[in-house]
Amino acid sequence: MKRNADGTWRNSRSPRVVSERVVRARWVEAEALRMQTMAFSYDAIAEHITKVGLGQAQALTTMPEIAFPPDYKISRQACHEACQRALERNPALEAEELRKLLTARCEDLFLNLQPTMRKGNPRATDSGARLIELTARLNGLFVPQAAESAKKKDGRTTVAELLAEVGQLGDED
Repeated sequence: MKRNADGTWRNSRSPRVVSERVVRARWVEAEALRMQTMAFSYDAIAEHITKVGLGQAQALTTMPEIAFPPDYKISRQACHEACQRALERNPALEAEELRKLLTARCEDLFLNLQPTMRKGNPRATDSGARLIELTARLNGLFVPQAAESAKKKDGRTTVAELLAEVGQLGDED
């Protein structure tokens, strides 16, 4: 015998019954993960989800037809746990997607720094330079330098360096 999502036993021939509580939990996970990727704090996420549950705000993700209890409230710890469960269940943010997201965030920060950088603020200029460096590292522009520094550290040569020294290998007839 197998169990339903709510823990009750089911016959192996009967379909799974997804309770409204499970559907609500999955939606909370999706909403919390969406807001977390938008760089909201867990306090802000908890406040937003509570307002959506009480009907005082609109959801960011598509919301199934579910009913919330009249005194619905969620804590920031529960939002953190929901984000963790969502990431474990569905690794939707793969490396390339995460790189694009972080690059977009860096670009937004750089655009916000530009007015103060134009005025000559040294702190803003330094922050802008660090953002450019971070963006370059995220996009893999410093990889050759890292390989060269690794070669100097342990004395070994990488395959890419050997191919560069030997040249391109052609098809031998």
